[in-house]
Amino acid sequence: MGNGGLWVRSQLGRGSSSDWGAWSQIGGRPVGDPALTQLPDGRLVVVYRAPDNTLAARWQNAPSATSGSGELPLGAPSGGAAGNPTAVLAQNGRRQLFVRTAQNLPFRRTALTADPSAAWAAWTRLDFSAVSQDAVAVRRDGAGTPSVFAVDGTRALWELVPGQ
Repeated sequence: MGNGGLWVRSQLGRGSSSDWGAWSQIGGRPVGDPALTQLPDGRLVVVYRAPDNTLAARWQNAPSATSGSGELPLGAPSGGAAGNPTAVLAQNGRRQLFVRTAQNLPFRRTALTADPSAAWAAWTRLDFSAVSQDAVAVRRDGAGTPSVFAVDGTRALWELVPGQ
């Protein structure tokens, strides 16, 4: 993230001594920190909160490409998005987004296919109220199932394992 939005820089080879390409601006106007995940074919996807408190995504046109898609608006849960989104790639290749609202209510939205531009399910409220923090961690178990850790209003730590 920098002046003018999101930027990308690609490593040109393998290994720690490999050269890097030039920085390329890919657009977007994120508010807060973006989330990064990967598609099954290796392309990177960046998800971010836009100035109007909705979420948007951009992705690479091909693995290792510096060119990317246009902005895909992903909407927001009722009340608008607040804080930074969390993006997880499930074992079935579908992305799952997590974000809280200004009322500190956590929501999830799931892609219906592995195609980054395809349809998404509606925003779904999760059944606990988070404190004014974003998800604290994301992990994938040995089978590739993602889960998100978050803190609720009583300061209890929850692990959310989204439905596939």
